[in-house]
Amino acid sequence: MAGTRQHSENAKNWGICGSLNDGEVLYSSVSKANPSSASGLVAPMGPQALALMIEAEIIPRLMLAHRCEGQVPATALVAVRKPIFEDVAELARIVVEHDTVIACGYVDALRDQGVSLETIFLDLIAPAAQLLGKMWVADLTDFTEVTIGLSRLQQVLHHFGPAFENESGGTYVASRALLTTLPGDDHTFGINMVEEFFRRAGWDVRGGRFDSRQDLIEAVRAERFDLIGLSVGSDLLLPELSAVIVALRKASRNAKVRIVVGGRLFVEHPEFADLVGADGTAADARQAILQLSNPQSVRVGVTR
Repeated sequence: MAGTRQHSENAKNWGICGSLNDGEVLYSSVSKANPSSASGLVAPMGPQALALMIEAEIIPRLMLAHRCEGQVPATALVAVRKPIFEDVAELARIVVEHDTVIACGYVDALRDQGVSLETIFLDLIAPAAQLLGKMWVADLTDFTEVTIGLSRLQQVLHHFGPAFENESGGTYVASRALLTTLPGDDHTFGINMVEEFFRRAGWDVRGGRFDSRQDLIEAVRAERFDLIGLSVGSDLLLPELSAVIVALRKASRNAKVRIVVGGRLFVEHPEFADLVGADGTAADARQAILQLSNPQSVRVGVTR
């Protein structure tokens, strides 16, 4: 019971920012953090401590979430269970206070209750990243804690990536995509999630970051891509983005390559896609895949 009482106090702090509204942006300036620099700052727990943590904190937390949803029978929960704000706040707290093993255990507990990985990616992990940014902006947590938290969310995303690809049973798509951030923009969390969705849909995806505009152009000149997705988190980079899109079209080995844009800025202002010369944008990764699967859809894109 002591662990549960302690969790209740922590949950109050992590719930201060309130529930997230539909359409709120994923990115914040804090995601400039270097994930590799933070992952080892907290030592992993031993097996006994991990078991106690799951028993004392994670399982009671999930049971409490179900009670908040109205005492739904367990058989019904498998069909209707979706993450609620308290789940998001709990995952954000876990990735700051504990290592990735605990966070993956929390996700596994939700999966055991019938929550799909697609729902977990879009309705739990992405909002948890949003919440970390909001907590930092509100000065409720510090830069180091948010850096650690985002690093661990990245690790959770990669850990469940193979299972996510297998979850859909998707078919092979004979298309290649280059998905990256604009050189000079360090908002990588969202584009990494988009990569997972494209791979699950059967795309051959090249990801990663480029140090310079020239490196990106050379990659497009060297390999043929059907789609280039660029993520941008700041309006200060719009002039650079326009110039890069022009250069990529000239360098592309595919004269019909589609160039789409995403990120915080385009979530708030999708009309900016036209201003920079892109072929489109979309509200989230799931919408982008749906649009790309529709042969009559001309306007496509990737965000988050």
